Amino acid sequence: MEPLRVHITAYGCQMNRLDAELAADLLRAAGADCSVRAHAENRVFSNIGALAARKKREPDLVIGLVGCTAQQYGPEVWQRAPLVDFICAPGRLADLPDLVREARAGRRSVALDPARVEGAAEAFGAFDARLDETEVRGRRRVGRSRQAFVRVMRGCDVFCSYCVVPNVRGPERSRSPAALAEEVQRLVDLGVREV
Repeated sequence: MEPLRVHITAYGCQMNRLDAELAADLLRAAGADCSVRAHAENRVFSNIGALAARKKREPDLVIGLVGCTAQQYGPEVWQRAPLVDFICAPGRLADLPDLVREARAGRRSVALDPARVEGAAEAFGAFDARLDETEVRGRRRVGRSRQAFVRVMRGCDVFCSYCVVPNVRGPERSRSPAALAEEVQRLVDLGVREV
């Protein structure tokens, strides 16, 4: 099997950029060669569709949808974008290496966050613990800007009319001060100057 090469394109907000950085670090640690490209426009499905010719030429090409759109659409993604091999919600980034492995073995897979229901914050507990581990210890390199995002909370409980976050990232959950301090210290040790 060829070595794993990964290209990640991030759409939308700074949390999506952070998720892209974390995803790249997880996949690098699993032996992948990654490149990350940030892109502001929200053209996810059309850009997936644009990969059709390449997927035909390269049947081993793995296409994953990670983040808010993945959580929002879930398995319905496959109706709009049958090229997608795996679907990964924002809170399930720690599962990314396994999802890619499954896709490379020819199996579609999906990893979604718990539904937003009463008591959902507790349902996120195990996923948040794995994500904390990824955020605190996962990043091993810093971009040229020497800037890094650090997430202090996940989810949101304020349902603004223009925002999808409460519906796709779940209820508001704060990270522990100890985890934040450890993550910032690791980033400073890597050369980050702005958090």
